Amino acid sequence: MEKVTFLVSNSCNFRCKHCFVCAGNKKSNEMNKEEKYRAIDKIYELGVKKISFSGGEPLMDKNIFEYMSYAKEKKLKIGFLTNGLMLDDEKIKTLENLKIDSLSISLYTNDIIGLNEQKYCEYLEKTMDTLKKLSKTSLEYKLTIPVSATSIDEIYKLLKLIVNNNINPKTVRIYIITPVGRAKENISMCTENMDVSKLLDNLPEEVIKSKLNISIEHTDVDEKNCEQINKFGKCQILKYKKNYINKYSDPHMDVNGDLYLCGLLLRRKEYCIGNILSDSKDDIFENIDKLVKKIDIENELDPCPMLNRKKKMGKSLVCPIIYVETKQEK
Repeated sequence: MEKVTFLVSNSCNFRCKHCFVCAGNKKSNEMNKEEKYRAIDKIYELGVKKISFSGGEPLMDKNIFEYMSYAKEKKLKIGFLTNGLMLDDEKIKTLENLKIDSLSISLYTNDIIGLNEQKYCEYLEKTMDTLKKLSKTSLEYKLTIPVSATSIDEIYKLLKLIVNNNINPKTVRIYIITPVGRAKENISMCTENMDVSKLLDNLPEEVIKSKLNISIEHTDVDEKNCEQINKFGKCQILKYKKNYINKYSDPHMDVNGDLYLCGLLLRRKEYCIGNILSDSKDDIFENIDKLVKKIDIENELDPCPMLNRKKKMGKSLVCPIIYVETKQEK
């Protein structure tokens, strides 16, 4: 495996309506501190090159920087995904000292996090202040903005806010809300039946002039299929080689150590490829072989929650999401 996303805890300071892991409260079966160190050891033994720390909100775990430092000692590349609200000067300096390889900060419209107007304004002010501080460091980061079926105008406002505050992330990633996790309870927000790439057609003038790098995910699923969340489409798992998952795959490790080849398959036990603490390397790769054969044989009958989506990188189909990289004209 090229990389693994490590969900260090289900705890989060938000209860976002789109959350695919239903983050918020700590789960009773979460690994303890010693087990998390062991999990990093086992991930290294699997031949993983990069580990991305996520959650929940990873900063809710007071030992998060210890885990990151330990992984760094093992020469693993480090990624960090956060909503940014808990980042202060000290934590930003720690991330800089760790020389992490990637940093992703989420930025939300209010239909996602559901605050009152005053609290949401305070949230935006705090986040903009944090992003300004990051711009003065050596850290490169991308902003990740989920788009709902009703928030495109709000996305424009956020993009203008980014420009007007002279914030220049490496990329602004706008991604679709998929009907898994908590989003299944908020199906009207999901964008499965929308061509979100059309958002680029009406970008505000100041955003175009700013030359922000913007990436957008969208799908080509018909509206009539929007709620058919048990339909399988081509995915990165089918581009599998023995004992190796291609670099586009996105394996996730749950808070209890269970491994899944895709984050959107998380906590669906029929897709679990083993537990990092209790299964050997050979067992895990054997389980991958079995899962790939299962998906290949059952194809469209297989109950994958990712619908009938595809991803285009050049001319080859390698993932279920259509991913459109759009760079502003220089």
